[in-house]
Formats: sequence, C-alpha cells, structure tokens
Amino acid sequence: ALSTVPAPLAGAEVEAVEEGGGCWAVRTFGGVADSKAVQQQAQQLRKELERDGVAYQEAAGWKLARYNDPGTPGWLRRNEVMVPLAEPFELWRPGELP
Repeated sequence: ALSTVPAPLAGAEVEAVEEGGGCWAVRTFGGVADSKAVQQQAQQLRKELERDGVAYQEAAGWKLARYNDPGTPGWLRRNEVMVPLAEPFELWRPGELP
C-alpha cells in the first residue's frame, strides 16, 4: 500500500503514486530510455499487439519503467514500456487450451 512507502528525500525528483490493477503488455529493452527510444519501443509494442489481434487502451498511452540507477552504463540498463490492455482481457480465447 502507498501508505507504507517511505517518503522521498527532500529535493528528490521522485514521486510515489499508486497505480490501479489490470493487464499490461510489456516490451523490455536495454540502453538509455530517452524520449526517442521510448517512443519507438511503444510504437513497436502497439504494432505487435495489433498484429496479434490483442486490444489495448489506445487513449491510455503508455508507461515507462526504468530499473537502474543513473550511474549504470547505458548498455547495462533495463527498461520496459507498458501498454494497458483493453478490459475485460482474457488470457485464453474461447476454444483455446492452455
């Protein structure tokens, strides 16, 4: 719960927010997550979802997750771009078996 998260240090450019649940499509990529790279990864993820016939919430945009501190060299960084899937999302389509 958000109430148990420690408050950021004074002057830190960090904000703790609580996100709702749901199903998200995720694309992992390495390198520095600058705006151009993130836009390209998000566009590619949406193209793959459309190719596979998976509905997503287009109006919701995307979210970015960065997993490394700023001192990590770019070639070692791990990032994810996430797109929320349309509700209700079914993992298995009718007639398909896992």
